[in-house]
Amino acid sequence: MPEILVIESATKYASIGIFSSSEFIVSNSGKEGEHSVFFFGFIERFNLDKIKKIIITIGPGRFTSLRVGLSFALGIAIPRNIGIIPLNTFEVLENNLMKKYENFGIFLKKGGEGFLFKKRGDSGIKIVKELPQDLKLFTFEPSNFDFDFEFDIVILDPIMMFDYYLEKGEEIIETVEYEKIKPLYSFLPYEKSLIEKGKIW
Repeated sequence: MPEILVIESATKYASIGIFSSSEFIVSNSGKEGEHSVFFFGFIERFNLDKIKKIIITIGPGRFTSLRVGLSFALGIAIPRNIGIIPLNTFEVLENNLMKKYENFGIFLKKGGEGFLFKKRGDSGIKIVKELPQDLKLFTFEPSNFDFDFEFDIVILDPIMMFDYYLEKGEEIIETVEYEKIKPLYSFLPYEKSLIEKGKIW
């Protein structure tokens, strides 16, 4: 298998990994912000010309974090014509959770009132004012809000992303049409971008 770079930048704690020679090397920042410094510090140990694919989360997620992660990926990909595989954070998490749970929902707090929400099996992400209380709820980005309901936090990381990539196989979209890769933000710009794509109703 060719060397594959895996970048998770949708949350406040970035992580990155590289699959090389049947070995998967992963590093988690453990710090809020400073994504670019962390990413560059990781890849300086590797020969970037050997990378043949880049897998990256494009959201929903944090505005600045996603922009930094995608800019970093494009900086590597464009001069080498490397294909990028953009992954939806909700879909990656859903794929992981459905191996353990029958009924659940995934949420993110959005700007202003309400949440971004996806129930297992739903075809898209909704904007809702309140979350259903009859489901087990998960998030990968609790942010700094105090919620009056129970939920679990799941760490979204390169290993989960790589497993999703292997499991989905031909369903995965890889592209060198870099201008078409658009982050999905969890705050106001995200709402507009999803409405334009017809994914929110």
